[in-house]
Amino acid sequence: MPILEIAKAVVARDPADAGPAVALPSSEERASRHVGGDIEIKWLLLLIPAAVAAAVIVRHKKAGGLDFEQMIQKLPEGAPPRWAYENVTAVRKNTERIIELFEDEKKA
Repeated sequence: MPILEIAKAVVARDPADAGPAVALPSSEERASRHVGGDIEIKWLLLLIPAAVAAAVIVRHKKAGGLDFEQMIQKLPEGAPPRWAYENVTAVRKNTERIIELFEDEKKA
């Protein structure tokens, strides 16, 4: 189906204008995607993992806090979160050093 026909079908207000090649979802199909009112299943698929992650974070905080540095150090050497953390740490140290140099230059 050419792109122009797809665009016309998307913009069409009347399903009859879309042409026979485009199947728009029926009201039954749209209703089956909803659970309890207007909450769609795709939103539930986003909200449930977020709620679980929030619960895990709260549990860890109550158990003694989250020590991200310790968690990062437990990762394998080539793990992307570990090297990203190490790069951010190196940038922070370099920035602090540059600020110190500027302050020393300002005093002189």
